Amino acid sequence: MTSQPSQQIPGVYRRKIGDITVTAISDGYLDGNLDVMRNVDLDKAHTILREAFRPARRTSVNTFLIHSKDRLAIIDTGSGNYLLPTAGFVQRNLVGAGIDPKSIDTVLLTHMHPDHSAGLTDMSNGELLFPMRNWSCTRMSCRTGSTTAPWRKLTSDRRSCFSRQAAKQVAPYKNRTRLFKQGEVFPGVTAVPSPGHTPGHTAYLIASGNHQLMIWGDTVHVPEVQTALPEAGMAFDTDLAQAAASRKRMFDRVSADGTLVAGMHLHFPGLHVWRGAVRVTRFIPKRGCTASNSSDERANRHRLSPRDQIRMSELRRWGMTLAQVFAQLSGRSPTPPLRLSLTFGESNALRSGPARRPRG
Repeated sequence: MTSQPSQQIPGVYRRKIGDITVTAISDGYLDGNLDVMRNVDLDKAHTILREAFRPARRTSVNTFLIHSKDRLAIIDTGSGNYLLPTAGFVQRNLVGAGIDPKSIDTVLLTHMHPDHSAGLTDMSNGELLFPMRNWSCTRMSCRTGSTTAPWRKLTSDRRSCFSRQAAKQVAPYKNRTRLFKQGEVFPGVTAVPSPGHTPGHTAYLIASGNHQLMIWGDTVHVPEVQTALPEAGMAFDTDLAQAAASRKRMFDRVSADGTLVAGMHLHFPGLHVWRGAVRVTRFIPKRGCTASNSSDERANRHRLSPRDQIRMSELRRWGMTLAQVFAQLSGRSPTPPLRLSLTFGESNALRSGPARRPRG
């Protein structure tokens, strides 16, 4: 008699960006509710999630390996043993990917919140989990006891918590730390300041030839909601207005450049492509379609092609009746100017898609 399996296959996903290989490594996920969202109608946010078949907030935690010029870096380290038992699997999944953590020569951080930096160190005994040569973060992020204006906006309890855990994580790496503001920080990797979530929050542009990938860190935490409503923020944003401005600026940039994007809290593997107009209004997985509460609508889907099923869902989101939708699909009515933008990337892990020339 065989026993039932108890573990998933390790969360590992590879993609070529020109001559660079990017490997998404899952740290797991963190469950929560939408009460931590700010500047958003929570009823509307819940509706957006339900329509995307996501009845609750489940936040993926992703990290990314960068294989470039015979060197290996990792962007963010996951949550280690600091947060929930549903996360903290970076080390296990590195083994599943055939990667020895000792072979990673550089760690780059988007910022120093515990779901990104607590994987630097075993918090129970202070052991280095990445005994590499270089550990890099922005000068602002590494000021764990900062008294800058954005830092002071946090509650005293949150400042104390972040400062204590960050100090413990980085202390063993004191003699290996390299600080930067922006520019190239690893072969083919350029740091792009994106402040607001934290003062030093940083995205990384991966570029090789005419191919590029923007790893945008914590630009969004609840993808379906914040791509539809970019002004929506989180309670742990240091500066809500600045975070929203950076988010909109990032959306515009990757849309205009046709850039593949990845995020620490986009659903694993966290790699997505942008479609359509510059302004983002929807986050739509490439596979599957949006939810519906109408039994008639579900029945009618069986008569439609997969493309028309997705189209049907998009039109329903615009508030159209079922009759109006079928009029659209049959070509009897003009189509509204959809502005749908974000879809899952290609399933071929090592396929490299074209992109426009990176910005300087």
